[in-house]
Order: sequence, then C-alpha cells, then structure tokens
Amino acid sequence: MVDSKPKSLRATVTTKAGSSSELSVVLVLITLAQLMVVVDFTIVQVALPSIGKEFGVSVRYTEYWHRIL
Repeated sequence: MVDSKPKSLRATVTTKAGSSSELSVVLVLITLAQLMVVVDFTIVQVALPSIGKEFGVSVRYTEYWHRIL
C-alpha cells in the first residue's frame, strides 16, 4: 500500500508529554526502580533472620518485622 499524501500532511504520533523516545526512557527508569525495590525487599527478607540472630533478637520479634515489611 502506497501512501499518496505528501510528507507534510502525514499524521505523526506525538503526545503532550513528549516524544515516544522520551516516554520509553521514562518507562525504562520506572521499571528499573521497581526492580531495585523488589530486589531490596527480597534481600531484607532473606537477611532478617540472620540479623536477628546476630543481635540476639528473638524470632518472634523478627517475625513482627517480616509482617511490617
């Protein structure tokens, strides 16, 4: 299919926020930030029992922090 309209009349897709490449960068940054949150949460959940043992805190107290986090 050949577009018979001149280039100046062809519609382009733009948004009020900016170009699609700018939106892609924003999406990548948000995705990386969310990944960092998940990885940090996982590390804390795995390390919390060891931290509790190191400081002599009871298992019941560390379970409380598991529920909060």
